[in-house]
Amino acid sequence: MNFGKNRVQYNDFYWSFYRYDKFDTYFNQDGEAIARFTGENATQEILRLEEKLNHSLNKRLTFLVYNKFSDFRQSNINLVTGKEEYNTGGITKISNNKVSLYFQGNHQEYLKQMRSVIAEVIIMEMLYGNRLTENFANSSMINLPEWYLKGLTSYLSEEWSPEIENRVKDGIINNRYKKFNRLTGDDAIYAGHSFWKYINDYYGNTVITDIIYLTRVNKGANNAVLNVLGLPFKEISKQWLEYYNEYFGDESSYTYDSSLNQSILHKNKPSLYYSQVKASPDGELIAYVSNELGQVKIWIYNSALDKSEKIFKHGHKIKQINDYTYPVIEWHPSGKILTIIIEKDGGLKLLQYILENSEITERNLLYFDKILNFSYSDDGSKMVFSAVKDSKTDIYVFDIASSISKQITNDLADDFHSRFINNSTKIIFSSNRLNDILISENSNFGHQFDLFVYDYQNNNPVLSRLTSSMHQNEVNPFEIKNQEYYYLNDLNGINNLFYGKFDSTINFIDTTIHYRYFLKEKPLTNFSRNISEHHLSKNKKTYSYIKFDNGNYAVYNRLLSQDPFEKDVNLKETKYRKLLNEKYKTEDSLSVYDPKPKPGLDSLMIFSKEDNYVDINHYVFEIEKSYFSYKYDSIKSDNSKSQKLIPKIQIYQRTFYTDHVVGQVDFSFFLLNLSGFYRRCSIF
Repeated sequence: MNFGKNRVQYNDFYWSFYRYDKFDTYFNQDGEAIARFTGENATQEILRLEEKLNHSLNKRLTFLVYNKFSDFRQSNINLVTGKEEYNTGGITKISNNKVSLYFQGNHQEYLKQMRSVIAEVIIMEMLYGNRLTENFANSSMINLPEWYLKGLTSYLSEEWSPEIENRVKDGIINNRYKKFNRLTGDDAIYAGHSFWKYINDYYGNTVITDIIYLTRVNKGANNAVLNVLGLPFKEISKQWLEYYNEYFGDESSYTYDSSLNQSILHKNKPSLYYSQVKASPDGELIAYVSNELGQVKIWIYNSALDKSEKIFKHGHKIKQINDYTYPVIEWHPSGKILTIIIEKDGGLKLLQYILENSEITERNLLYFDKILNFSYSDDGSKMVFSAVKDSKTDIYVFDIASSISKQITNDLADDFHSRFINNSTKIIFSSNRLNDILISENSNFGHQFDLFVYDYQNNNPVLSRLTSSMHQNEVNPFEIKNQEYYYLNDLNGINNLFYGKFDSTINFIDTTIHYRYFLKEKPLTNFSRNISEHHLSKNKKTYSYIKFDNGNYAVYNRLLSQDPFEKDVNLKETKYRKLLNEKYKTEDSLSVYDPKPKPGLDSLMIFSKEDNYVDINHYVFEIEKSYFSYKYDSIKSDNSKSQKLIPKIQIYQRTFYTDHVVGQVDFSFFLLNLSGFYRRCSIF
């Protein structure tokens, strides 16, 4: 990179780092928490992927952890400037050890992102080598289709999920994967993901490693597949398509997408990503966001005119990694204002679009790193945020007049889809928390999302848990009336609309009556594709949602029946969901029956002979050991040394090293001689 040619940076970054055994974790100010989270999980993920690919990393990884996506965009790493893009010889990038991570508010997605970049570094080392000479030669000669690397890293980061199955199903059923080697973008990622999963499931888990190594030897994927599997790549790809056509073939017989739900979009194309669908309080207007290559537009659809009008545009169309979490929009309870939160110039801006005169007012929104979603109180004086601050996603109540926010939750669990309910006296939200009590010491989170209600009026620290389902997610709730809700549930492996009524029954009676509370739920849709997001108008009549179908995102609008029990909907599990349920059932049965008795505090077991190995670098004195209090009750033990050691924070010092090598062939000497020859010929 030439000096003086940088990306625009709105903030000053002061970097520090943790040094672990196999990697370093760099972070800037306010990023210490997510850096520690990275360090606590990266070691396990590296070992798991090294075992999966049967390859040990030969170089030390460097994680560059950013607090949010906009900070990542300000980085100059891998920036190509000057006249390098016109270089006819091309640029040979060295497969270095720097990987960038950015936190988007979801710790599970962050772990998935971490696995993806670690897998890519290992695969690149297997393909291109570790030494400069090997890297230079291999990267110049190996030409891989897009599905190969992107699909493989996607598969290694997450083997399968309902979201991945939804995208693969759409591509297979609509015949978009027939020209496999020509696929680009998301189709290449999901097609490649399903291909590698098929190879792993059908031919064994060691085959992928063999294909990668032989790809390096044969300088291509086709011959590598032929040498490992004994069949040409064309035949393997044919088997792969036949397998998934059979896998998804019978799902159309037990799912239905109502023909009455027509998309409000009259024109659509695959490059457009739609999100943030919001119905106005009276249900007459539908606001939504479109994102095309980073250029964001906000539209308002008028159901009476059947027409959409663009009210806001931000950004430019550039082929880059896009942030689909912004802008965030919501209607004011009056229905006369559409509130917009965007990220601009490195900070958050709160915009108010006034429908009457089409004017937009702007104010700064300080204190928060990121706003994921928000909603208004009934009187419009307060907002409830699901916001990111200090690498934690928590619930905040924001007073609009004073710009003062009150933090409701403060722990590592991710709290999403917060909304005021019950005349703004309570807040409902979805979370992966394991504890129903609001305590800041809660440092664990689960893998599934449930629905919770917080008593905002009384500031009750004990949450009401609406759902506690095993191995399924209930998200994005809306109140219909008191203790009745709409929400999304992936009970059968597909995100469908559910109705739930919070009810109680007598649990047992001793000196008093004890009640057990539960949510009586019922499915309202039986779609073949996931509902990615939805919204219910304030008058509870208009329901809007977004689905991905036939290669495009589409926005739908419909009227909901006032009687949720009017029609019975029978959901049938997808094949993947059946496999998951069998797996969970086996795991649950093993966790219940444990043939090994748990050791008690037996002095013979505690004070048996100790390990003779002495770590002189991290020596622990006898008084600092965790069991010291059992020997000497009168002396208080120090457990700090027995806990997991966190490296000391070190200050980053600038260093310079080779980032890339440019190679170019110059034919100017030969061209000069040829031009002279042609001049002599012109005399004749």
